[in-house]
Amino acid sequence: MRGEDTIIITLASDVHVGYGEKKPSRKNDSLATFEEVLSNARETDSDCILLGGDLFHENNPTREMQVAVTRLLRKYCIDSSKVCPLEFLSNPVENFEHSEFPVVNYKDPSLSISLPIFTIHGNHDDPSGTGLTALDLFHEAGYLNLFGKFKDIDNIVVNPILLKKGNTRVAIYGISSQRDDRLHRAFEEEKVFFKRPRDGNNWFNILVLHQNRPRRDFSRRTGAYIPDKFIPHFIDLVVWGHEHASIPEPELIERSTNGISHRFYVLQPGSTVATSLCDDECGQKHCFLLAINGTEFDTKPIRLETVRQMMIDSMILDVFPDRAKFAKTSVRPKDAIDEKLIRNKVCQMLEILSSSRLEKQPKLPLIRLKITYQDSFTCFPPINPKRFGSLFKEVVANPEDMFVVKVIKPKETNTAKQISKELETPKTFHDVSQVVENYFVNAKDGEDLEIVTEESLAKALLEYGTTEGTIESVNRAFTKSIDSQVDMLCKAIDENNSTISHHQLLTDMEKKFEEDIATFKRIRRQNVRRSFIIVKMAAVQQISKKKKAVADGVFKAELNKFLTKELAEDGYSGVEVRKAPSRTEIIIMATRTANVLGERGRRIRELTSLVQKRFDIPKGQVELYAEKVNKRGLCAVAQCESLRYKLIGGLAVRRACYGVMRFVMESGAQGCEIIVSGKLRGQRAKAMKFSDGIMIHSGQPVRDYCVSAIRHVEMKQGVIGIKVKIMLPHDPEGKYGPKNPLPDQIRIVEPKEEAFPPQPYSEHRQEPPVAVYEKEQQ
Repeated sequence: MRGEDTIIITLASDVHVGYGEKKPSRKNDSLATFEEVLSNARETDSDCILLGGDLFHENNPTREMQVAVTRLLRKYCIDSSKVCPLEFLSNPVENFEHSEFPVVNYKDPSLSISLPIFTIHGNHDDPSGTGLTALDLFHEAGYLNLFGKFKDIDNIVVNPILLKKGNTRVAIYGISSQRDDRLHRAFEEEKVFFKRPRDGNNWFNILVLHQNRPRRDFSRRTGAYIPDKFIPHFIDLVVWGHEHASIPEPELIERSTNGISHRFYVLQPGSTVATSLCDDECGQKHCFLLAINGTEFDTKPIRLETVRQMMIDSMILDVFPDRAKFAKTSVRPKDAIDEKLIRNKVCQMLEILSSSRLEKQPKLPLIRLKITYQDSFTCFPPINPKRFGSLFKEVVANPEDMFVVKVIKPKETNTAKQISKELETPKTFHDVSQVVENYFVNAKDGEDLEIVTEESLAKALLEYGTTEGTIESVNRAFTKSIDSQVDMLCKAIDENNSTISHHQLLTDMEKKFEEDIATFKRIRRQNVRRSFIIVKMAAVQQISKKKKAVADGVFKAELNKFLTKELAEDGYSGVEVRKAPSRTEIIIMATRTANVLGERGRRIRELTSLVQKRFDIPKGQVELYAEKVNKRGLCAVAQCESLRYKLIGGLAVRRACYGVMRFVMESGAQGCEIIVSGKLRGQRAKAMKFSDGIMIHSGQPVRDYCVSAIRHVEMKQGVIGIKVKIMLPHDPEGKYGPKNPLPDQIRIVEPKEEAFPPQPYSEHRQEPPVAVYEKEQQ
């Protein structure tokens, strides 16, 4: 499809320049493939290049990578002898509001851009700190055009790039990488606005995204992805970045809204370089040629010939060759038989790759071999993946991680432990007599004793269980009890002069005796398990205060776990359980109480129903309330969840931690400490600690002032642990922090002004009369 009205665009995504830079054999892989994309665009006489994000692998690439990219852009995009035929119809001030130079680069008279590049930023080269990314540097220098960057992420307004050539007009909408949960909610709440040009039906509309396409998290409501239903109805083609699997043909999506059918295509270019050893990266890599004429389009995949070869395979080691047998040992034998089998497998993989290698492809391929040890091969330790992989450093590009070893050991069953576990019961009853008494108290109709007393039966069983008595001794005791009952009845009959015949009386008594004996035998033959179930039921009825406290703690822990999973996206920060005689009140602490309550209280009612069913609480005996956290920045749980979602979204660890710590300190905290541990970058686990302000670690003030939360993040490389600890400020009102000041806090009291007395004086007294004075002297 060529002509004066045809716009030719080269499409690519996820170039990841700088990946493997520290590995000498792989440092130039991403640069070579990026140069191939630029070269294809020039050879096919493309009008422009459209990238789907992640041009750089890191937010702050090294100078070497920046210089290398600059050289490539200057080599292929600048040509004073050729002019780009595209007309730019949109307002550059709206498209590039983040820039000091509101002009598209190929229309700048001071530049000679013949092949313009339009790109959004991805999750790897996203803004950080002051909101800048490495792409901003290239945009300000005029080498490319960065669009789809927003200052207000609460209300996203998407302004399209409007291009025209002849009678063909194209509108390119771009949304740079956002947190999937946040963008999902923005679409749901209709906070994403697309500005359409006049006479929009005559435009070919392209949307460039850099988000998760399949659902990645089934534990969250949003699913951490953008479903197809959020794509506007007027979009004709979606260029979907972030997904590394390259799909050669566009996928047609059809849907119906309010009885009106819509259709659009999704093109997933995939990455141009493999950044992980997985099945999605193992296929062919492509860039695409998009030809647009009017509202019709055509795509052509172009295979990239500089991509390093990759093969993923697996092997199971279970039975020794020739059915050989080896003794079990904890020391790995020298030149074990598994090494030979693995070498043969690797040689087969290398032969296959060598026969299909293209001329421009690097010589050393990428190999991933998954080895499973089971059955006979578990008698000795497996290979050390890194040490054994170093033997292939001359023939593969990734010797350090080419092997993945898994050992499946046979399950050992311990019958004795299982039996003891089944028989383990709470020690509620002191002896057998209490068990017998409890059984007959709750006995059904027809199973209670009428002749033999419960005391005699309990005494007989107790003698059998606590002494060296035998069945015969128990029977003798039981017979003695029956005889005593007969004597008592006979005496009662004689005293009352009963008119009942002795023959009939003896017959009835024998019948009763037989029934009681049958009941006693049935009890004795009962299964041990049923007896212990009775004991457990009685233990629940007679639960002690200590066990009640434990049960309440377990209930609160399970409730907290349940609410954490359900309300993690809504800023869940904790729960308080208040028990009253008639009902239980559950107060949910969250930062977004409106989301917890839902529209007209619908969600809080759903949560109430779930709690009733989950914990078997009768209807009407539990009430759920939502209470807003006073200050989100001082809530350790909320900040820990925020950090968790940032890491799941692919944000760099340092940037995510510094962002959370800055927000905590700006909220008035005295100190903040964040610890992240696990496989953060490489295969070896490590821990990173970030701290700011002051933090106390001992004494009662730790309980009063410090709050902490721990979460675990399941990442692709493994589980990462997060701990956020916040030292609250002193608040005399007790709203944002404790009322009591720290013990080492000194308050200087101004001394009171000293009141000086007036000048001294003597009190004047009258002299006594002379006569009186003389009389006193006498």
